[in-house]
Amino acid sequence: MAEREGIELVNFEASGVVRRELDGRVYFLARPAAEADFIISLPKLKTHVLTLMTGAVKNMFGLIPGFRKANYHKENPKPADFAQVVVDILALRPPDLTIMDAVLAMEGDGPSSGNPRRVNLLLGSADPVALDAVASDIIGLPPDKVPTTRIASEAGLGFGWPEAAYIVGQRLADVRMNDFQLTSNRKLELLPKFLVRLIDPYVWVRPAIRRDECTKCNTCVDSCPTHALSGEDEEVPIIDYDTCINCWCCHELCPSRAVFVNRSWLAKKFIR
Repeated sequence: MAEREGIELVNFEASGVVRRELDGRVYFLARPAAEADFIISLPKLKTHVLTLMTGAVKNMFGLIPGFRKANYHKENPKPADFAQVVVDILALRPPDLTIMDAVLAMEGDGPSSGNPRRVNLLLGSADPVALDAVASDIIGLPPDKVPTTRIASEAGLGFGWPEAAYIVGQRLADVRMNDFQLTSNRKLELLPKFLVRLIDPYVWVRPAIRRDECTKCNTCVDSCPTHALSGEDEEVPIIDYDTCINCWCCHELCPSRAVFVNRSWLAKKFIR
């Protein structure tokens, strides 16, 4: 299509970066995007085991080229810290228009190992934060529980909540989905932090590998930002949980969907 329409495809990794700083934090954005006159962002509506949902705000993480993404995961392992990085990038170069594909979304343990779910909606806005808030409301996820939406709204980067957004087209009440399957770890992410610290040794959620589905391609080993996986002389890669930061890169990138969300016995009882 790009060839037919005479559209130039740009490789972010080979096009140079622009250094930007926000509140003492330094980011390197792909030069073509940072200097573009107009950005149209095209996210997909998906659940996400790290940020609960991925949409308009998190799509701007794509402005970070190449392996620098892994560094930000390594330096910001907690969901709220990583969400702050994503929001910073949004603040440094917000899209001018966002069109979200929610025709065929993903539910369950997304963003890559979940299940396709037909929603049959297109959502568009000049405000990516409001768009994400509306999208999460549609799938039954409170917008203020999605860290990227909450932090971006608190930073004044958009309306944030569906009540503050002017909606045209379908009525929000008519498109809400009561049976949309969210991530299996969402209840732990919603617990108060002091309670998480108390039960952490007994209620855990972490990646694991299914032996019968692993092809030993070592994609997980190569993509782990903390080198918590090793694949040499093993039937399947081994995960060092003392080093693992639960960034879920292995889960997201596994081409055979062999990496799954494993839960302790107590977590299985708690999260139904």
